[in-house]
Amino acid sequence: MAHRPMYTSYHSDTQPDYPPFTPDWLRKSFEPLFLKYSVDAYITGHVHAYDRTYPIIDGQVVQYNYTNPGAPVHITIGCAGSIEGHEKINASQKAYSAKIDNEHFGFGKVQVFNDTHLLWQFFASANDELLDQIWLIKDPR
Repeated sequence: MAHRPMYTSYHSDTQPDYPPFTPDWLRKSFEPLFLKYSVDAYITGHVHAYDRTYPIIDGQVVQYNYTNPGAPVHITIGCAGSIEGHEKINASQKAYSAKIDNEHFGFGKVQVFNDTHLLWQFFASANDELLDQIWLIKDPR
């Protein structure tokens, strides 16, 4: 977990990444380590919205499911609430975007069931409605 995302579907007209330059720096610094140590998920905040990717390396989707992911899944959940409101920057589906939501305030829940199964869920704060979920599943070692 960290504060700033490496990948996000949110951007400005002049910056393909948000916040400007930070994701590029993070990717160059940490993505090789995440791959070396088989990191499955990277959960961040900062962007006042929800964003989940498919497993990606260097901005490229490696698979469209979460079973034995060959790369980290990036989840941005900065939408718990803010006096600034939801993200005002553009949101657009990118090739690696699996789910984006800048309409709901919400919270995430991680449940680790055993050494092979992890459940990620995103709920609306207003009514606890389940808005998104994935199972990260890995073969036993």
